[in-house]
Amino acid sequence: ESLWAGILKRDILTFCWMMSDNKTSSSLVLASAGETDVILWSENLQSRKFEICERIDLFEKDNAVLGSLSWNSSNKLLACAPKRGSSLPLFTFSDGIISFSKRLESQVLFQGGGEVNCACFMNNNKHILIGSSSIVNMWDVQSDECLRAFEGYSSPVTCICSNNKDSFVVGGME
Repeated sequence: ESLWAGILKRDILTFCWMMSDNKTSSSLVLASAGETDVILWSENLQSRKFEICERIDLFEKDNAVLGSLSWNSSNKLLACAPKRGSSLPLFTFSDGIISFSKRLESQVLFQGGGEVNCACFMNNNKHILIGSSSIVNMWDVQSDECLRAFEGYSSPVTCICSNNKDSFVVGGME
């Protein structure tokens, strides 16, 4: 099915693009998300056609709804953050294949309290920002430790991002 026909048939809540450079051709990859699944669409720039290359059912068992998607800047990791979820699943992407990498549990991420609402990789490929009910944590993906907590939000953090130099972090609330 075509990209736009596929998107029009589904309730798409969020999406993000990434560029993929393989040795044969460059392509765009779009990750789109409905309530419980993520679909990867691949476009060959020579033929200009999009096709579904992968579908991931994420939260059927958890009764969670997807809140945000984020590629890291090397396009090798995809974070799929639920709204008010108990964990943050991370996936690796290589040679057009996506596979589960690990799950960061909210009890660890927020030291016993809070739910995952959103996530955004920082541009350094080492850290991810994770939003919760009243805090944003900067998390080291390799060592699985919290490096910094941004506190003081008066309601749940629903979106976050950093600038290109990772010198500023912005979080939005409900």
